[in-house]
Amino acid sequence: MRWAIHILVLATIPWLTLCQQEQEEDDVCTMGMMLLQGISRKLRGSNLVPTEHTKEEIINDVDSIKSSLRTVNDQLSKMNRNLECLKGNTLKWIRLESGKKYYYSDFYKYTWYDAKEFCENSGGVLASTHNEDELKTIYKANPIASSKPWVFVSATDIGQNPGNFYWADGSILDRNSSMWLEDNDPDAYGVGKETCVYMTDGKLADATCINYAYFVCEARLDCL
Repeated sequence: MRWAIHILVLATIPWLTLCQQEQEEDDVCTMGMMLLQGISRKLRGSNLVPTEHTKEEIINDVDSIKSSLRTVNDQLSKMNRNLECLKGNTLKWIRLESGKKYYYSDFYKYTWYDAKEFCENSGGVLASTHNEDELKTIYKANPIASSKPWVFVSATDIGQNPGNFYWADGSILDRNSSMWLEDNDPDAYGVGKETCVYMTDGKLADATCINYAYFVCEARLDCL
């Protein structure tokens, strides 16, 4: 019965929210108040609602329910992130001296989009690297058998002006960075299309995101 009350009250939230915003007695407010007062009269005999609520009391109750729902959503989000960490535990992560853990796809090749989704569903993100030493360390640690493999990382110009690359953490990958291959002109490969960055031979280069390549995930801090 109490669940039924909550559901009916939640059904009136749009009315009461608009009523709070407008702060006036219009038809929308009246409809919401009439609905809740009707529920109150129906349930009064069951002692679940002993007296007819005032408008202020109803609004306070709705605010309390909204707060409870936000708490539930936060808990569900936390549980989902924990499940992603557990799923990632089935992968073979490599911990480097920095303390960070990395997973390399040493068999399957994915598009950049699919690689990004795989990492995020496994408690990680596509890896980011912000200096040449870190880049070389991450690349050298890869167990991929082929010579000079392409390995997708997180940097991309998706949603940006062509050639303006950003890492997953929002930091900029400078077009003039020494991490780029000497003969690589950022965005030249895609010619204005969405392009994504990969490692090869300890350097960075870019290609269209729908190309297939190996990839490297970096474990989220809460999954280390």
